[in-house]
Amino acid sequence: MSEQPLKHIAIVGQGVELWFSTVFLTAALKPFNVAVTCIELGGCANVNTAPLEALSPQVLRLLKLMQIGELDLIRQCRGGYSLGLDCRSVHNRFFVPHGELGLEPNDSVLVGAAYSNYAKRGIHNLDALSVAATAAQQGKFAVVGTDRPDLQALLRYGVHLETDRLVNFLKHQLTRLGATHVSAVNEPPVISLNRGQIASLLCSSGKKICADFWIDLSANGVLQEASKNVAMHSLLSGCSAVQVAQSWREAPPNSAARQLSTAENVLHDTLNSARIEQSSLYSDSEKALADLCASKPLARFDWQFSKKSYCALASIWDENCLRLGERALQIPGPAFSRLSLIMAALVQFVDQLPDAGVKPALIQSYNRNMSAYINEAFSFNATMFTLVNKSYRAAGDVPSQSEVFSRTGRLLPAATDAVEPQQWKSLLYGLMGAPALTDITLDRIASGDVNKALNELEKKIHGIASSMPNYADFLVRLLGR
Repeated sequence: MSEQPLKHIAIVGQGVELWFSTVFLTAALKPFNVAVTCIELGGCANVNTAPLEALSPQVLRLLKLMQIGELDLIRQCRGGYSLGLDCRSVHNRFFVPHGELGLEPNDSVLVGAAYSNYAKRGIHNLDALSVAATAAQQGKFAVVGTDRPDLQALLRYGVHLETDRLVNFLKHQLTRLGATHVSAVNEPPVISLNRGQIASLLCSSGKKICADFWIDLSANGVLQEASKNVAMHSLLSGCSAVQVAQSWREAPPNSAARQLSTAENVLHDTLNSARIEQSSLYSDSEKALADLCASKPLARFDWQFSKKSYCALASIWDENCLRLGERALQIPGPAFSRLSLIMAALVQFVDQLPDAGVKPALIQSYNRNMSAYINEAFSFNATMFTLVNKSYRAAGDVPSQSEVFSRTGRLLPAATDAVEPQQWKSLLYGLMGAPALTDITLDRIASGDVNKALNELEKKIHGIASSMPNYADFLVRLLGR
């Protein structure tokens, strides 16, 4: 494609992903005089119709750049908070926090020593070493001020927002920023090409949109056929499919943790806003999913079934188009959402523009980095699914131990921004594995000294969590301001 700096970007899609992406790009690129046009496709066949949308801590960090106040977002969208995933496997319960483990940076050595020490005591989680886990399980929550960066790192949080309210909120922000919005109604848009690149899009209303760069957020890739490029669909790893059932009901605030439990080979994921409780069931077995939905007490819910497939693509940036809405980013599961992956891709895109023209080397670097990022997210979700696909009998007797830890080397995964190190630590230890020590000297530490240090650390963490306000009271006061 041309190496000229970009002047006009058009985004095609539907739903929350379209509005959130447009607001972000408009705010980020406005100082560089890059115009953004939002093209809303008609229909809702491929739009997330779930009542709640989960925003990860990484996505929340973008709010300041978008000039959006977090408290305004929470109040207007009747949001709830999440400190991580509260997981229940067949034989174990553990927490995967957004925040860090321990209290100080040098506590990482003690956390490493805790692996073998806890296993000897029959404890197969790191909850006692996490302020987030302890607070969530006590039903406590607090938003830490900028004057305590140490506690901010320990209590990172995500939010759950009511989807309809979030869409309206984002539309208002888009009007404030002055971005252009065009509706393509229901018919597929007509695409015009120029030397293999997308030049313009003709809407059913007769309006013609011209741009020098395009971002396709549609689930079925409406711009894919126009580019006549199928080479980009070479797979890095095979395709996967999962059955999904969703339901929702009116519910009061429950806990500051996102709940995840297992039943047979089904993942049961629950999250709450201030008004809605949403439950999602994930399984690779359609029969197991149907049986669980028909059982008590789940029978009283109205379940909606769907099937999702996804695969990792070799490249998502080709010529003058980013294809972010296709199967590669429709990742099912409780840990990562389609929105969080799309926003990660857009952040990396913005980081490289508009300082220079779009060069082939830049595109290759982008696709390589995003492939690593997406694979990391897939790997984390796939490992989460071992909660229900594998049978854990006892510590050190895990059939999939080599499979689980092959992704991580000795302990941690390849370095990307997709999964925080403490999340991998908590997940893998919660699966009752026996990871190798990161420091060979740790097993030389006297168990008495380790127990004493761990007990002191646990008491400090428990004290911090106990001093925090009750989550339900915090949310009522926040929404009542």
